[in-house]
Formats: sequence, structure tokens, C-alpha cells
Amino acid sequence: MKKITAILIAATLLSGLLPAMFLQATPVPDTNGPYVADEGTSATFNASASTETEGGSLEYRWDFDNNGTWDTPWSNSTTASYTWYDDWTGMVKVEVSNGTITDTALASVTINNVAPVVEAGPDQMADEGDLVNFSGNFTDPGILDTHDITWDFGDGDGDTGTLTPTHTYADDGVYTVNLTVIDDDGGFGTDTLTVTVNNVAPTAAIDSVTAPDPIEPGDMISFNGSATDPGEDTLTFEWNFGDGVTASGESVDHAYASPGTYTVTLTVTDDDGGSGSATYNLAIIQCATVDIDPNTLNLKSRGRWITCYIELPEGYDVLDIDVGTVTLSYGEHKVTAEWGDVQDGVLMVKFDRSEVAGILSPGGAVELTVTGELTDGTSFEGSDTIRVISRGKR
Repeated sequence: MKKITAILIAATLLSGLLPAMFLQATPVPDTNGPYVADEGTSATFNASASTETEGGSLEYRWDFDNNGTWDTPWSNSTTASYTWYDDWTGMVKVEVSNGTITDTALASVTINNVAPVVEAGPDQMADEGDLVNFSGNFTDPGILDTHDITWDFGDGDGDTGTLTPTHTYADDGVYTVNLTVIDDDGGFGTDTLTVTVNNVAPTAAIDSVTAPDPIEPGDMISFNGSATDPGEDTLTFEWNFGDGVTASGESVDHAYASPGTYTVTLTVTDDDGGSGSATYNLAIIQCATVDIDPNTLNLKSRGRWITCYIELPEGYDVLDIDVGTVTLSYGEHKVTAEWGDVQDGVLMVKFDRSEVAGILSPGGAVELTVTGELTDGTSFEGSDTIRVISRGKR
């Protein structure tokens, strides 16, 4: 009888414990996934669909990359946010607690790569040969990305690895410049700008003129020219000798048929029509026959004049000689004629003897040069050789 009573008591106690054991409230987590977001953009996770069997309150905490470390503390908020700064695929975990019992759930997360947004910079204008400075920029919400930077300058050249390159355009034109930025996930952005390059005219120079001294009609003269041009243009060289004759080429030869003063013009033109010019003045001297009297000049003898007789070649009249332009020279020293008269087609001019003696020294034969101009501007020149001595009277 005692045994039966004990069994009944035990059964009664067990039946009272069973509801507490099997009917205790249990949380049911729900992550409401999957989730998709862009790098650099906040992703919001919502576990509001989680339940508790008796409708009690719940707390939540999150592990955003399911690495075993909780990224948020316990909170009664059903939502949490997190931002990835690079593309990523993985799982997010939420743990739900009713204060006594906890449970977890997972949801997949896909973070998409975002291509960089590129700005190449403003349009520009420059001259050919100028250094053009570029300044590009870009933004990328994936701040953990690395980037490749490539410029195409539109003329076959480019640069890499910098947002601030420089470039020189060798010819005029309108060039479309492209900046491309590629992130390490293959996302890319591009932008363009326009560079308008203006033609620059060449600068011409007459480098050398090779000719006898003095230059007489019929003498061959060699001209050599050059030009600088910041553009890689094709250049054309044209010469105008000032006497109605022209020639082409960097180096040319020319002989003048008549005496006179001529302006030689070199014009250099590029293939875009730009041109530059240089000039050179030449005096073509008419050769004259000169006879200086006396043939022997004694520096110690007395006298007032040195006489010079000037004849011009056929076709020229000594009456046209401007006596005021006639000079006698020795080296760098000059004496101007003081008087002149024409006799039988010959111009006789006189120089002050003391002035002439003042520019000479004894020592034998010296060559004296006589120059002058005609009223029409034609120059002439001739020379004669005399002896210079210095002897006292016996």
C-alpha cells in the first residue's frame, strides 16, 4: 500500500512539471533576407518578422559578416545598418533573445561594385607647341578599391597613373581627350574634353649672305635661310630678291643685273597658311674707274689738293654723281670730296691734301678706295694704288 501511494505522489509531481518544461516561450528569428546593396551605400537589415511563442519582447544583435564577432550590442530595435566599402558576398547573422533563450538566423548579402564617376576637366585652347596641363578627378564609393588611370590625348599619345598629366600638341586641330578610370573590380568610368590647338606661324631667318665685297652687277650671291615652327608643319621657302626675280628653297643663288639697293625678302609658309618673313638689304655697287693724282704722295711735301678722276661705265653719266657723297677711304678712315667738276665725261674731284695725308703712313704702295652715289641712289666704287713716302726736301 505504501508503494502504490509513493508512485501516485511521484506521478502527480511529474505531471505538474511537464507544462513548464515543454511550454516555455521560444524566440523564432527571421532576418528577412536576402539583401542586395551597393558599396558605399548603407544596407539596412530588418528582423521585425522574428517572433516569440508567447508574444514577449525580444532583443537583437547582428554579426554583419558572420565571422563570429558580434558587430552590434543587444538592442530592442529590429533594424541595424552597415556600409561596405568594397563589393562583397557573404552572410549576415542575427541573434534573437527573449531574455532566457536565444536563437540565430542567417541571410545572404550581396554588395555590388560601383563604377567610378570621372570628370576629365574643362575644355581648353592652346597654341601648337604649348604645354597643356590637364586636371582630372573621379569619385568612387568603393574607397577600398584601387584604380588604373589612363589618358588618351587624341593625337596618338597618352599617359597613365596620374590625374594631372601635361602634353604638347605638335600640330593645330581639335582633339578629343579621354580620361578612363578602372577600379580593381573591372568597373570603369570615362569622360572627355576638347582641346582646340591653334596654328602658330613660322619664324623666318636669313642666316647668311655670301657675296664678294663690294658686290657688282653679275656677281653671284648665295642666300641661306631657316625657320622655326613649334608645329610639325611642312614649310615652304620663297625668296623675293627685290628686282622682280623670285626663287624657292632654303638655299638659293642670285645675281643682280643692275646696281642699286635691294631688299631681299624670305617668306616661310607652313601647310596651314601661317607665314613669317625676314628681310636683308643689299647694295649692288657700280664699278668705276678711278685715277688718283699724284701717284706718289710725299707726306712732307706741301700742296692743297689730292685730285681724283672718276669714269663710269657705258650707260651711266658722271653728271649724275652727287659730289657730296664722294669719299676717299683707307681702312676705316674716310675723307669727303670738297669740290668737283666734269670735263670730257670724267668727274674730277678734289680732297684736302692734309686730311688725306693724315690717314696715311709712309711705307710704300697703298690702295685707296673711292665711293659715291648717283642722284638716283645707285652706288659706285673704284680704287687706285699710290705710293706713300716721307722725305724732306734737299
